[in-house]
Amino acid sequence: MTCILYYKGCKKVMRVPQWLESQLRRAFANKNRAQIIILNQCWYYYVRDIK
Repeated sequence: MTCILYYKGCKKVMRVPQWLESQLRRAFANKNRAQIIILNQCWYYYVRDIK
């Protein structure tokens, strides 16, 4: 299953890197709120740098 996230300031759909997708799935499965917050920040930094 592929994870696609949308970024508010980006006009195109960006695919989440595999490493980030797997870590997000693990964090949500374990209900690890701190890790989810950090990974969310990683996603926004990643998108910002690509844009």
